[in-house]
Amino acid sequence: LLGWYIAEGFCSKDKINEYNKIVICEPKKGKYRNEIIDLIKRIGLNNNCNQNEIIFYSKQLCKLLQLDGGIGAPNKKISKRMLNLPKDKLKILFKALVKGDGSKEQGDKKQYYFYGTTSKELAHNFIELSLKCGYTAHYTKCKPIKTYSKKLKRTIKGNYDYYRINIRYKEFEGHIWSKKAIKRTNYKGKVWCVSVQDNKNLLVGREGKFIFCGNTTSELVTNHKS
Repeated sequence: LLGWYIAEGFCSKDKINEYNKIVICEPKKGKYRNEIIDLIKRIGLNNNCNQNEIIFYSKQLCKLLQLDGGIGAPNKKISKRMLNLPKDKLKILFKALVKGDGSKEQGDKKQYYFYGTTSKELAHNFIELSLKCGYTAHYTKCKPIKTYSKKLKRTIKGNYDYYRINIRYKEFEGHIWSKKAIKRTNYKGKVWCVSVQDNKNLLVGREGKFIFCGNTTSELVTNHKS
């Protein structure tokens, strides 16, 4: 449900100014409307539907969704506690997000997932989610998008930058850089090596591309000198 809230949902206040109304925007003929309704029923809540929305009520659930998913499209996120769930749970969240704000694309004889958001924090969260699910991912920052509204009969320009994330569909099998990508250089000074609590693997990113890499260890340096 968190994935649907992040992608297509929001919470609104009642007459006494408290958040208790949850809205998921999925039209009556939407592909996933019945799936969302069944999910709401499984957690024991009733729902009301109109032409374009699925509406249900829970003050406690509102608080949880806002805590773990953020408030407002530019501020949407995936909380750290959700990103630390087991891989099988993360894949459920991944699929819901892609169903809501993404798609599956075909290119170069390979399948890719595509996901889009106006939230910079969510873009980085989604990259981390993808990597933890076993996929490779990178993003491109785009200027606000212009779309033509048939209903309003005019072009509407977005107010925020847009992050387009491409995810390789096949699970990542690793990558070894060729010798051509490595070069020697003269350097004098300290070499800083970042370490983490339980291993030497780091997630590094540059220009929207992310990958896990190892780091130099004292054992490797000692063995190299010997």
